[in-house]
Amino acid sequence: MAGGRLLKGTLTAFSPTAPTVRLRLADGPDLMEVSIKEVKAIFYVKTYTGNKLYREKRKFGLAKVEGKRVMVRFKDGEILCGYTDKGLSEKARDPRFPSDPKPAGFFLYPADPQSNNTKVFVTTSFMLDIHRL
Repeated sequence: MAGGRLLKGTLTAFSPTAPTVRLRLADGPDLMEVSIKEVKAIFYVKTYTGNKLYREKRKFGLAKVEGKRVMVRFKDGEILCGYTDKGLSEKARDPRFPSDPKPAGFFLYPADPQSNNTKVFVTTSFMLDIHRL
């Protein structure tokens, strides 16, 4: 989120075109609604804790995933490498594609199968750039 705030929980409602995300917080029964414009990315994870010592590999060919190979760089300097569907990622970032409502981002599937992330919804508002590899 904006300001580096990390929220852990389960999505109760999500659509790439919705203006908000609804989340049930992991540490309680509370529901929270957050503007998608405040969200850097939504990480679908295997575990909430992960492994802080593990360094994700930025090498393709390790995962059995099909799609376009991309590198995403966020405004905070974080870099993610993975696979994405060409159609949605280009529509989400290209103003020439008319869409009503326009998706707030696109899904990225990690290049490293050992990543704690199973997929990531990257919001274009926090993305600095994307490169096809």
